[in-house]
Amino acid sequence: MGRKLTKALRGKRRWVGVAFRRGIVDRATAGRLLHHLDEDLNTVQPLRLMDFVEPDVHGLDDERWLGILCVRLEDSSSLREALSGEDALDQRGMQSLTTSGKIRLVRERLGLPKPKRRR
Repeated sequence: MGRKLTKALRGKRRWVGVAFRRGIVDRATAGRLLHHLDEDLNTVQPLRLMDFVEPDVHGLDDERWLGILCVRLEDSSSLREALSGEDALDQRGMQSLTTSGKIRLVRERLGLPKPKRRR
């Protein structure tokens, strides 16, 4: 019989807050960007777009849409490297703003509200 899958044995992940370049205003376009980024970085698991928020809906002063990505711990450093810097918006279509092991902290740093639960 195999070992019980405890919290410590599960795969670790990081949450990365990103800003998308102007013109990316829907989830489908953002998903295509993530797919291309997955291929370039050769990630262990595909990147997941958890939150995708329009800035003017929540009173944010920036015009860019914000999102939160779920990434495996093994891939987090290469993702941060690819999305850091001023040229990341032009080259990749998105720029890393913050990262954490807890999605709640990323939402707080970006000023995003907690989404309503779907049942």
